[in-house]
Amino acid sequence: MSFFTSPVEARLLAPHREDDLIPVASRSQAQRSARGPSADMTDTFGEPLSHNGSGDLGARKNIVFPDPIAFRYLEDDPCVRVIERRATLRGYELYLVEQWACSRQSPTLVIVTYTGDEKHSVVVGVLSVPADENLWSIRLRVYFKATGQYLARPKDTELGELMVTNLSSFPSSLTVIPVPDGDIKAHRMNFIVNENLKRLGCSGRSALTLTPPAEATKAKFLSLYKVSDKINFTTAVIELVKLCQVALYMFTKLQHEYIDGLLCDVTEKAIGDWWTEVGAEHFNFEPNDGILGPATVAALLGMFMGARNRLYSYGAPVAKDVFDVENTKRGIYYFQKSVKLERTRRLDRPTLLKLHNVTAKAAAGEGWGFRKP
Repeated sequence: MSFFTSPVEARLLAPHREDDLIPVASRSQAQRSARGPSADMTDTFGEPLSHNGSGDLGARKNIVFPDPIAFRYLEDDPCVRVIERRATLRGYELYLVEQWACSRQSPTLVIVTYTGDEKHSVVVGVLSVPADENLWSIRLRVYFKATGQYLARPKDTELGELMVTNLSSFPSSLTVIPVPDGDIKAHRMNFIVNENLKRLGCSGRSALTLTPPAEATKAKFLSLYKVSDKINFTTAVIELVKLCQVALYMFTKLQHEYIDGLLCDVTEKAIGDWWTEVGAEHFNFEPNDGILGPATVAALLGMFMGARNRLYSYGAPVAKDVFDVENTKRGIYYFQKSVKLERTRRLDRPTLLKLHNVTAKAAAGEGWGFRKP
Protein backbone atom coordinates (compact mmCIF):
# COMPACT_ATOMS: atom_id res chain seq x y z
CA MET A 1 0.00 0.00 0.00
CA SER A 2 2.09 2.79 -1.27
CA PHE A 3 0.80 6.22 -0.85
CA PHE A 4 1.74 8.14 -3.93
CA THR A 5 0.29 6.33 -6.87
CA SER A 6 -2.57 3.97 -7.28
CA PRO A 7 -3.56 1.34 -6.45
CA VAL A 8 -1.03 -0.78 -4.53
CA GLU A 9 2.21 0.70 -5.75
CA ALA A 10 1.28 4.08 -4.57
CA ARG A 11 0.17 4.24 -1.03
CA LEU A 12 2.90 4.83 1.58
CA LEU A 13 -0.21 4.74 3.77
CA ALA A 14 -3.67 3.24 3.59
CA PRO A 15 -6.40 5.30 5.24
CA HIS A 16 -8.70 3.49 7.65
CA ARG A 17 -11.04 1.30 5.64
CA GLU A 18 -14.55 0.35 6.68
CA ASP A 19 -15.55 -3.11 5.47
CA ASP A 20 -19.21 -2.55 6.05
CA LEU A 21 -19.68 0.57 3.91
CA ILE A 22 -22.95 0.37 2.03
CA PRO A 23 -23.01 2.48 -1.16
CA VAL A 24 -25.69 5.10 -1.20
CA ALA A 25 -28.32 4.11 -3.77
CA SER A 26 -28.59 6.55 -6.63
CA ARG A 27 -31.93 8.26 -6.90
CA SER A 28 -31.29 10.18 -10.10
CA GLN A 29 -32.41 7.43 -12.49
CA ALA A 30 -35.74 6.99 -10.73
CA GLN A 31 -36.29 10.74 -10.76
CA ARG A 32 -35.53 10.97 -14.47
CA SER A 33 -37.93 8.12 -15.19
CA ALA A 34 -40.70 9.83 -13.24
CA ARG A 35 -40.13 13.24 -14.82
CA GLY A 36 -39.47 12.09 -18.35
CA PRO A 37 -36.54 12.95 -20.60
CA SER A 38 -37.20 16.69 -20.67
CA ALA A 39 -37.99 17.22 -17.00
CA ASP A 40 -35.06 19.22 -15.67
CA MET A 41 -31.69 20.35 -16.94
CA THR A 42 -28.73 18.27 -15.81
CA ASP A 43 -25.42 19.43 -14.39
CA THR A 44 -22.00 18.45 -15.75
CA PHE A 45 -22.19 15.15 -13.87
CA GLY A 46 -25.45 14.16 -15.56
CA GLU A 47 -27.46 14.66 -12.38
CA PRO A 48 -30.85 16.43 -12.49
CA LEU A 49 -30.80 19.90 -11.05
CA SER A 50 -33.26 21.06 -8.44
CA HIS A 51 -34.77 24.53 -8.52
CA ASN A 52 -31.98 25.98 -6.38
CA GLY A 53 -29.32 24.69 -8.80
CA SER A 54 -28.02 21.90 -6.59
CA GLY A 55 -28.09 18.17 -7.34
CA ASP A 56 -30.59 15.69 -6.02
CA LEU A 57 -28.55 15.18 -2.87
CA GLY A 58 -29.33 18.73 -1.85
CA ALA A 59 -26.88 21.53 -1.13
CA ARG A 60 -23.22 20.69 -1.67
CA LYS A 61 -19.87 22.27 -0.91
CA ASN A 62 -16.37 21.95 -2.33
CA ILE A 63 -13.57 20.54 -0.18
CA VAL A 64 -9.92 21.13 -1.07
CA PHE A 65 -7.50 18.21 -0.55
CA PRO A 66 -3.73 18.76 -0.54
CA ASP A 67 -3.18 15.04 0.16
CA PRO A 68 -3.32 12.97 -3.06
CA ILE A 69 -3.87 9.77 -1.09
CA ALA A 70 -6.88 11.12 0.75
CA PHE A 71 -8.18 12.46 -2.55
CA ARG A 72 -7.85 9.08 -4.29
CA TYR A 73 -9.40 7.28 -1.35
CA LEU A 74 -12.38 9.60 -1.04
CA GLU A 75 -13.12 10.15 -4.73
CA ASP A 76 -14.64 6.66 -4.92
CA ASP A 77 -17.13 7.47 -2.19
CA PRO A 78 -20.73 7.34 -3.48
CA CYS A 79 -21.62 10.78 -2.13
CA VAL A 80 -18.50 12.49 -3.52
CA ARG A 81 -17.99 14.15 -6.91
CA VAL A 82 -14.67 15.12 -8.45
CA ILE A 83 -14.52 18.83 -9.29
CA GLU A 84 -10.83 19.20 -10.12
CA ARG A 85 -7.99 16.71 -9.88
CA ARG A 86 -5.12 19.16 -9.92
CA ALA A 87 -5.17 22.85 -9.07
CA THR A 88 -2.83 25.34 -7.43
CA LEU A 89 -3.74 27.29 -4.32
CA ARG A 90 -1.51 30.26 -3.48
CA GLY A 91 -0.78 31.72 -0.08
CA TYR A 92 -0.35 28.38 1.66
CA GLU A 93 2.50 26.01 2.56
CA LEU A 94 2.42 22.21 2.64
CA TYR A 95 4.18 19.99 5.18
CA LEU A 96 4.56 16.22 5.22
CA VAL A 97 4.24 14.66 8.69
CA GLU A 98 6.90 11.97 8.92
CA GLN A 99 5.23 9.90 11.64
CA TRP A 100 1.92 9.83 9.79
CA ALA A 101 3.52 8.64 6.57
CA CYS A 102 5.50 5.89 8.30
CA SER A 103 2.84 4.65 10.71
CA ARG A 104 0.42 3.51 7.98
CA GLN A 105 -2.37 4.42 10.39
CA SER A 106 -3.30 8.02 9.69
CA PRO A 107 -5.91 8.84 7.01
CA THR A 108 -3.83 11.85 5.97
CA LEU A 109 -0.11 12.50 5.52
CA VAL A 110 0.13 16.27 5.32
CA ILE A 111 -0.89 19.54 6.93
CA VAL A 112 -1.38 22.96 5.34
CA THR A 113 -0.58 26.32 6.88
CA TYR A 114 -1.72 29.75 5.76
CA THR A 115 0.99 32.32 4.99
CA GLY A 116 -0.74 34.83 2.72
CA ASP A 117 2.42 35.00 0.61
CA GLU A 118 1.65 34.56 -3.10
CA LYS A 119 5.07 32.96 -3.55
CA HIS A 120 3.89 29.99 -1.51
CA SER A 121 1.60 27.49 -3.19
CA VAL A 122 0.03 24.07 -2.68
CA VAL A 123 -1.06 21.57 -5.34
CA VAL A 124 -4.54 20.35 -4.47
CA GLY A 125 -7.54 18.40 -5.69
CA VAL A 126 -11.16 19.48 -5.20
CA LEU A 127 -14.10 17.25 -4.31
CA SER A 128 -17.76 18.12 -3.88
CA VAL A 129 -19.52 16.64 -0.84
CA PRO A 130 -22.99 17.10 0.67
CA ALA A 131 -23.23 20.24 2.79
CA ASP A 132 -25.24 18.24 5.32
CA GLU A 133 -22.71 16.13 7.24
CA ASN A 134 -25.47 13.70 8.18
CA LEU A 135 -25.31 12.50 4.57
CA TRP A 136 -21.59 11.75 4.76
CA SER A 137 -20.30 8.19 4.62
CA ILE A 138 -18.18 6.62 7.34
CA ARG A 139 -14.97 7.14 5.41
CA LEU A 140 -15.62 10.89 5.06
CA ARG A 141 -16.29 11.19 8.77
CA VAL A 142 -13.18 9.20 9.66
CA TYR A 143 -11.02 11.45 7.51
CA PHE A 144 -12.31 14.75 8.88
CA LYS A 145 -12.28 13.50 12.45
CA ALA A 146 -8.61 12.60 12.03
CA THR A 147 -7.69 15.97 10.52
CA GLY A 148 -9.48 17.74 13.35
CA GLN A 149 -7.54 15.89 16.03
CA TYR A 150 -4.54 18.17 15.57
CA LEU A 151 -6.45 21.44 15.63
CA ALA A 152 -6.92 21.76 11.86
CA ARG A 153 -9.74 24.21 11.13
CA PRO A 154 -11.73 24.81 7.94
CA LYS A 155 -10.88 27.94 5.95
CA ASP A 156 -12.72 29.21 2.89
CA THR A 157 -10.61 29.62 -0.25
CA GLU A 158 -11.40 30.41 -3.87
CA LEU A 159 -11.43 26.67 -4.59
CA GLY A 160 -13.48 25.59 -1.61
CA GLU A 161 -13.06 24.71 2.04
CA LEU A 162 -9.54 23.78 3.16
CA MET A 163 -8.44 22.32 6.50
CA VAL A 164 -5.67 24.61 7.78
CA THR A 165 -3.30 23.98 10.69
CA ASN A 166 -1.48 26.48 12.89
CA LEU A 167 2.10 25.26 13.31
CA SER A 168 2.42 26.95 16.69
CA SER A 169 -0.27 24.67 18.10
CA PHE A 170 0.86 21.53 16.29
CA PRO A 171 2.41 18.82 18.55
CA SER A 172 6.19 19.22 18.74
CA SER A 173 6.54 15.44 18.98
CA LEU A 174 5.58 15.18 15.31
CA THR A 175 8.16 15.97 12.64
CA VAL A 176 6.98 18.21 9.81
CA ILE A 177 8.92 18.35 6.55
CA PRO A 178 8.40 21.32 4.18
CA VAL A 179 7.26 20.21 0.73
CA PRO A 180 8.92 22.24 -2.06
CA ASP A 181 6.34 23.88 -4.35
CA GLY A 182 3.59 22.25 -2.29
CA ASP A 183 3.58 19.19 -4.58
CA ILE A 184 3.98 16.00 -2.54
CA LYS A 185 3.73 13.69 -5.56
CA ALA A 186 6.69 15.36 -7.24
CA HIS A 187 8.90 14.63 -4.23
CA ARG A 188 7.61 11.20 -3.25
CA MET A 189 10.77 9.33 -4.24
CA ASN A 190 13.02 11.71 -2.32
CA PHE A 191 10.98 11.13 0.82
CA ILE A 192 11.06 7.34 0.50
CA VAL A 193 14.80 7.29 -0.20
CA ASN A 194 15.69 9.73 2.57
CA GLU A 195 13.47 7.99 5.12
CA ASN A 196 14.99 4.63 4.22
CA LEU A 197 18.53 5.99 4.45
CA LYS A 198 17.75 7.49 7.84
CA ARG A 199 16.41 4.20 9.20
CA LEU A 200 19.28 2.26 7.64
CA GLY A 201 21.71 4.46 9.57
CA CYS A 202 23.28 6.06 6.51
CA SER A 203 22.27 9.72 6.85
CA GLY A 204 23.45 10.66 10.32
CA ARG A 205 21.36 12.95 12.49
CA SER A 206 20.62 15.65 9.95
CA ALA A 207 17.01 16.75 9.58
CA LEU A 208 15.00 14.92 6.96
CA THR A 209 14.30 16.89 3.78
CA LEU A 210 12.69 16.20 0.41
CA THR A 211 15.86 16.96 -1.54
CA PRO A 212 18.21 14.35 -3.05
CA PRO A 213 20.54 12.73 -0.47
CA ALA A 214 24.07 14.03 0.05
CA GLU A 215 27.01 12.34 -1.65
CA ALA A 216 28.43 11.22 1.70
CA THR A 217 25.13 9.52 2.52
CA LYS A 218 25.10 7.78 -0.85
CA ALA A 219 28.68 6.58 -0.38
CA LYS A 220 27.90 5.13 3.05
CA PHE A 221 24.92 3.19 1.72
CA LEU A 222 26.86 1.78 -1.24
CA SER A 223 29.71 0.75 1.04
CA LEU A 224 27.55 -0.70 3.81
CA TYR A 225 25.31 -2.81 1.59
CA LYS A 226 27.88 -3.59 -1.12
CA VAL A 227 25.74 -2.12 -3.89
CA SER A 228 27.29 -1.26 -7.24
CA ASP A 229 27.49 2.45 -7.99
CA LYS A 230 26.45 1.66 -11.57
CA ILE A 231 22.89 1.05 -10.39
CA ASN A 232 20.57 4.03 -10.14
CA PHE A 233 20.81 5.10 -6.50
CA THR A 234 17.10 5.73 -5.93
CA THR A 235 16.26 2.35 -7.43
CA ALA A 236 18.90 0.61 -5.33
CA VAL A 237 17.60 1.98 -2.02
CA ILE A 238 13.95 1.29 -2.74
CA GLU A 239 14.49 -2.14 -4.29
CA LEU A 240 16.65 -3.30 -1.38
CA VAL A 241 13.80 -2.59 1.02
CA LYS A 242 11.26 -4.10 -1.39
CA LEU A 243 13.18 -7.37 -1.62
CA CYS A 244 13.22 -7.61 2.16
CA GLN A 245 9.50 -6.83 2.28
CA VAL A 246 8.79 -9.60 -0.24
CA ALA A 247 10.73 -12.03 1.94
CA LEU A 248 8.81 -10.91 5.04
CA TYR A 249 5.57 -11.39 3.13
CA MET A 250 6.53 -14.94 2.18
CA PHE A 251 7.50 -15.60 5.81
CA THR A 252 3.95 -14.46 6.80
CA LYS A 253 5.21 -11.43 8.70
CA LEU A 254 4.00 -8.65 6.39
CA GLN A 255 0.85 -8.02 4.38
CA HIS A 256 1.20 -7.70 0.61
CA GLU A 257 -0.04 -4.12 0.47
CA TYR A 258 3.01 -2.91 2.41
CA ILE A 259 5.47 -4.04 -0.27
CA ASP A 260 6.22 -0.58 -1.64
CA GLY A 261 9.86 0.09 -0.74
CA LEU A 262 9.24 2.32 2.29
CA LEU A 263 10.94 1.15 5.47
CA CYS A 264 7.92 2.03 7.61
CA ASP A 265 6.92 1.20 11.19
CA VAL A 266 4.93 -1.83 10.02
CA THR A 267 7.94 -3.22 8.16
CA GLU A 268 10.19 -2.65 11.17
CA LYS A 269 7.76 -4.56 13.38
CA ALA A 270 7.66 -7.39 10.84
CA ILE A 271 11.47 -7.59 10.89
CA GLY A 272 11.46 -7.81 14.68
CA ASP A 273 8.80 -10.53 14.58
CA TRP A 274 10.82 -12.50 12.04
CA TRP A 275 13.93 -12.43 14.19
CA THR A 276 11.94 -13.45 17.27
CA GLU A 277 10.10 -16.34 15.64
CA VAL A 278 12.55 -17.59 13.01
CA GLY A 279 15.84 -15.76 12.64
CA ALA A 280 17.34 -15.95 16.13
CA GLU A 281 16.74 -19.68 16.42
CA HIS A 282 18.10 -20.48 12.97
CA PHE A 283 21.17 -18.23 12.98
CA ASN A 284 21.80 -18.36 16.73
CA PHE A 285 22.53 -14.65 17.03
CA GLU A 286 20.74 -11.32 17.13
CA PRO A 287 21.89 -8.39 14.98
CA ASN A 288 23.27 -5.22 16.51
CA ASP A 289 23.60 -3.14 13.34
CA GLY A 290 20.13 -1.60 13.23
CA ILE A 291 16.65 -2.70 12.29
CA LEU A 292 17.61 -3.55 8.69
CA GLY A 293 21.37 -3.56 8.82
CA PRO A 294 23.58 -5.70 6.57
CA ALA A 295 23.31 -8.68 8.96
CA THR A 296 19.51 -8.65 8.82
CA VAL A 297 19.45 -8.21 5.05
CA ALA A 298 21.85 -11.13 4.61
CA ALA A 299 19.96 -13.34 7.06
CA LEU A 300 16.50 -12.55 5.71
CA LEU A 301 17.31 -12.84 2.02
CA GLY A 302 19.68 -15.74 2.64
CA MET A 303 17.01 -17.81 4.37
CA PHE A 304 14.48 -16.95 1.67
CA MET A 305 16.79 -17.99 -1.16
CA GLY A 306 17.90 -21.01 0.83
CA ALA A 307 14.27 -22.09 1.15
CA ARG A 308 13.96 -21.94 -2.63
CA ASN A 309 17.02 -24.16 -3.00
CA ARG A 310 15.62 -26.64 -0.49
CA LEU A 311 12.31 -26.75 -2.34
CA TYR A 312 14.16 -27.38 -5.58
CA SER A 313 16.18 -30.14 -3.94
CA TYR A 314 12.96 -31.75 -2.73
CA GLY A 315 11.58 -31.72 -6.26
CA ALA A 316 9.10 -28.88 -5.93
CA PRO A 317 8.44 -26.89 -9.13
CA VAL A 318 10.12 -23.56 -8.32
CA ALA A 319 11.55 -20.92 -10.63
CA LYS A 320 15.22 -19.98 -10.66
CA ASP A 321 14.28 -16.57 -9.27
CA VAL A 322 12.90 -16.89 -5.76
CA PHE A 323 11.34 -13.43 -6.15
CA ASP A 324 9.05 -14.83 -8.83
CA VAL A 325 6.49 -14.95 -6.06
CA GLU A 326 3.72 -16.85 -7.82
CA ASN A 327 6.05 -19.66 -8.84
CA THR A 328 7.57 -19.76 -5.37
CA LYS A 329 4.08 -20.05 -3.89
CA ARG A 330 3.38 -22.90 -6.26
CA GLY A 331 6.49 -24.72 -5.10
CA ILE A 332 5.58 -24.19 -1.44
CA TYR A 333 2.08 -25.50 -2.10
CA TYR A 334 3.54 -28.62 -3.74
CA PHE A 335 5.74 -29.24 -0.71
CA GLN A 336 2.98 -28.60 1.82
CA LYS A 337 0.64 -30.95 -0.02
CA SER A 338 3.34 -33.61 -0.21
CA VAL A 339 4.10 -33.58 3.53
CA LYS A 340 0.46 -33.02 4.55
CA LEU A 341 0.83 -29.53 6.00
CA GLU A 342 -1.73 -26.74 5.86
CA ARG A 343 -1.50 -25.35 2.34
CA THR A 344 -0.81 -21.71 3.12
CA ARG A 345 1.56 -21.18 0.15
CA ARG A 346 3.80 -19.31 2.58
CA LEU A 347 6.97 -20.16 4.46
CA ASP A 348 5.31 -20.22 7.86
CA ARG A 349 7.07 -21.76 10.85
CA PRO A 350 5.72 -25.34 10.48
CA THR A 351 6.62 -25.33 6.78
CA LEU A 352 10.14 -24.05 7.41
CA LEU A 353 10.81 -26.60 10.15
CA LYS A 354 9.57 -29.47 8.00
CA LEU A 355 11.45 -28.22 4.95
CA HIS A 356 14.71 -28.00 6.89
CA ASN A 357 14.21 -31.47 8.35
CA VAL A 358 13.49 -33.29 5.09
CA THR A 359 16.26 -31.52 3.16
CA ALA A 360 18.95 -31.63 5.85
CA LYS A 361 20.93 -34.34 4.08
CA ALA A 362 20.79 -32.60 0.72
CA ALA A 363 21.71 -29.26 2.25
CA ALA A 364 24.84 -30.76 3.78
CA GLY A 365 26.27 -31.46 0.32
CA GLU A 366 28.26 -28.89 -1.59
CA GLY A 367 26.58 -27.13 -4.46
CA TRP A 368 23.23 -28.77 -3.80
CA GLY A 369 21.35 -25.60 -4.60
CA PHE A 370 22.89 -25.16 -8.04
CA ARG A 371 22.18 -28.44 -9.77
CA LYS A 372 21.40 -28.18 -13.47
CA PRO A 373 17.88 -29.18 -14.43
